[in-house]
Amino acid sequence: MEASGRPVEDRMDSELGRILRNERISPLFQPVADALEQRIVCYEALSRGVYPLESPMDMFRTAAEAGLLWEAEEVARRAIIRKVASMKDTRGQRFFLNISPTVICDDRMNPEYIMSSLDEFSLGLEHIGLEITSPVCEAPR
Repeated sequence: MEASGRPVEDRMDSELGRILRNERISPLFQPVADALEQRIVCYEALSRGVYPLESPMDMFRTAAEAGLLWEAEEVARRAIIRKVASMKDTRGQRFFLNISPTVICDDRMNPEYIMSSLDEFSLGLEHIGLEITSPVCEAPR
């Protein structure tokens, strides 16, 4: 249960819930370059949903409002890790996953969980880093 008092199953009966149940979050990779050395040093993993929640800001805000932020970030993390594992040659490459302060402070986000997620796809810590996102700020209305 979440603060809303509704079980996760009830909160999954929505467009967001369908996206999460069907794992319809796609990863994209933004290169991060060292301008002085003129080389890519790592990739930031980004997530996109599907209509009407393609925008990651809309999708994750909706997830937070529905009490489904852990579930949304979990689907996104798994999609990213799965994609990295499917790439031909990732030696020496590092991928940074965005994670919200709420989720990184969740008891479920622990070293065993992280390692089991990576082990499932035969990846190690040398491949993945976590980037804590800034809270989304909205202009006053």
